[in-house]
Amino acid sequence: MKIYNATEKDRVIFEANDFKEVSRRLIQNGDYASYEELSMRKLLTTQPGREIMKLQGEAVYLKTTTREKKHIISYTIYLNNTVISTLNLSKEGRKKARVDYMLNSNFDNFGLGEILLKELTQWVTNKSSLKELEISIFPEDETKRILFQNFGFWRTDNYLTNNSIPMQFIKRF
Repeated sequence: MKIYNATEKDRVIFEANDFKEVSRRLIQNGDYASYEELSMRKLLTTQPGREIMKLQGEAVYLKTTTREKKHIISYTIYLNNTVISTLNLSKEGRKKARVDYMLNSNFDNFGLGEILLKELTQWVTNKSSLKELEISIFPEDETKRILFQNFGFWRTDNYLTNNSIPMQFIKRF
């Protein structure tokens, strides 16, 4: 941003709003009065969403994106600008959607899954016409199974499976 003939008061206001001075120069145009050009810059936020918690002294951010190409809604959790968890909702029919959930295993048991599922449940209840959510979970992923069962998902297939066939869980609203 370039500011011409800025006063000290103008500069203080911009700096209070996180603008940083980049350059300052005096411009003279022939017979016209000289003026000062002040260039200031404000970095766009490095925070990819809203802060939801502190983890190991660092802020954890949740970003919500709606109406992407493949997904109805997407939730992404960042720590130090690195994605550590995602939850995506893809439409399967008029009233049914599929949940895709990923969490970096280094961040199990920190409550991130609960935060994502609370956000998803609130969105489905308040802002969508969906009546059923479905997710596939592999049998060895006990943490994920327990998380989704705690949020009202129940298993639809009752047969025993080996570890290569995922179990189907649904939740109705």
